[in-house]
Amino acid sequence: MVDTDNPRWTEPGAFVAAGLALMVAVPFVFCAASFADEVTLLSHALRLLDGQAMYRDFFEFLGPVSSWLPALLFLVVAPSIQAARMLSAIAVAATAWQIYHVTRQQALPVWPAVLPGALLAVGLYASV
Repeated sequence: MVDTDNPRWTEPGAFVAAGLALMVAVPFVFCAASFADEVTLLSHALRLLDGQAMYRDFFEFLGPVSSWLPALLFLVVAPSIQAARMLSAIAVAATAWQIYHVTRQQALPVWPAVLPGALLAVGLYASV
């Protein structure tokens, strides 16, 4: 049964997990280092905006969302590495938020459930 008085998605721990992930990810938005496959994904987004079709005009191992999401972003803002990296930071924060909820379903207390999402962000950006 759903508790409508206190929905789980508004728990402060979820926002703490997402905030910690953003704190780790945002400094890398403006760094000079390049992440693996970053330029390839962005070039695919630009090719989609030029009217090319994925899997007909070019091939991508990842799913279509990884190219369409930056393409939609580039419709709104000018194409740039920083804009794409900010989108990536937001995706990492959303993933940390979701990991928090999955961890909380395992009946862990609130604050230990924050840790896996924060560790995800640290693990993603530790190699840069």
